[in-house]
Amino acid sequence: MPDEEMARAVRAVVIAAENFRLRAARDVLGVGSTEMSALFYLFTEGTSTPTELAARLQITTASVTELVERLGRVGLARRAPHPHDRRKVVLSLTEAAQQQVGAMFERIAVSTARCTSLLDADGRETVLRFLHDLALAYSATSPTPQSGGAVLNP
Repeated sequence: MPDEEMARAVRAVVIAAENFRLRAARDVLGVGSTEMSALFYLFTEGTSTPTELAARLQITTASVTELVERLGRVGLARRAPHPHDRRKVVLSLTEAAQQQVGAMFERIAVSTARCTSLLDADGRETVLRFLHDLALAYSATSPTPQSGGAVLNP
């Protein structure tokens, strides 16, 4: 039986984070949600091939090409030749995008630090373990009931 209070609290965090991401996409960068997902991924990974980015965003490589064109027109992403395979290209953020997305992550980090500053070492360790396990569970959980879900052993 799920812990409804915990489920509501986690859902509130997930929704707040998604709302932040969507507001930042629209108000700060002037892009849509898919573009923002690409920017966050490229910020985290540094570079990506179009095929890798398509797999991450669950879109076609043709859609990635269009997405990178849009991001390139507004000065947020660029293409470069792949360093080891002349047939491929590598996608990355521009310096401006690095700074803007980095500033967003910094604002999130400051908000997180405010919330965690009252935890003692044991509480912090418990929260970190919970968040790690939750991320694993979410990654392993199928959105359809027929495919099952994740069950982690405590």
